[in-house]
Amino acid sequence: MKITAFVLLFVSIILTAGYWYLDSVTYYKGEKTDHFDGKVFFNPYDKVKNRFSKFLKWRMNRNPAPWPDYLEVENYDAPPPTFEGGIRASYVGHATVLLQVDGINILTDPVFSKRVGPFGMGPKRVIDPGVKLEDLPKIDVVLISHNHYDHMDKATIKTLVARDNPKFITPLGNDAIIKSFTSKANVESLDWFQSIELDSLVINVMPALHWSSRFVLDRNKALWSSFVVETSAGNIYFAGDSGYGSGTVYEAIRDKFGDIKLALIPVGTYEPRDFMMMVHNNPDDAMRAFRLINAEYGMAIHHSVFQLSDESIEQQHSDFIKALEESDVSPKNFKMLKVGEPWVVE
Repeated sequence: MKITAFVLLFVSIILTAGYWYLDSVTYYKGEKTDHFDGKVFFNPYDKVKNRFSKFLKWRMNRNPAPWPDYLEVENYDAPPPTFEGGIRASYVGHATVLLQVDGINILTDPVFSKRVGPFGMGPKRVIDPGVKLEDLPKIDVVLISHNHYDHMDKATIKTLVARDNPKFITPLGNDAIIKSFTSKANVESLDWFQSIELDSLVINVMPALHWSSRFVLDRNKALWSSFVVETSAGNIYFAGDSGYGSGTVYEAIRDKFGDIKLALIPVGTYEPRDFMMMVHNNPDDAMRAFRLINAEYGMAIHHSVFQLSDESIEQQHSDFIKALEESDVSPKNFKMLKVGEPWVVE
């Protein structure tokens, strides 16, 4: 097994930066809970073991399917300033979705940058955001599920704060990271099963099966989550990043809320399966989650933008279609939208 000089240099930079920056950094301090041991967070339902050795093995031996260098957005969405009378959801790309409901504009895990990773060295997006920044309506609320670079983007957050000063809702510890980007951010962090009322909305922070880290040494120092937004048009579920595991995190959604009107569920970044299965859904897992939370409509997210795993874009789409057919879920109820495609759920 050959290790290139670039890989060694990259790892050494990350380690050095991590030791220098994070040795004295604590994102969150609090009492021990069933998912916080006083220092780091963990998954109480399904154990996600230390996977760093598996990660290195995968990265050194991976054989990823080819991805295109660049794809054109077929049709950029031009959303209205606000929307009433239902839910308007626009697939901006990856985990970024513009939700318009009750006259309020919500953005999930906003990433408009060309690359995701430390020092601007991470994976490059193969397709532009489906809503141009200049066409993005004023954002009132931003939901950030965890601190991975493809979900928490410093440049985008700073732009949104300067432009709209939205309310950021995020799980514990992530407020410290966002505040380090810009002290002007209006951010509130909540624990699992906690909620906040914003105008006509109730936003609930809920469990997810995942992990967190921005450098080597801050693994699981900040919490990860999903969200349920209670609206007059029905409950909206945003999964963020989550594996399926035993399904317990999805059972928690069902047990608390009963029914979901629209579920945003990740379907990409799932190969190799033995490494990814506990932290990322594949399309089969997404269908199981969709049924388990009693969702009426589902929208596939986390696909077609960044190559973060070994499956191709084509496989993401073909596996989704196959899973849809085998689960007997109607394609009218669970959609895999194109980047830039909107969907109005009335």
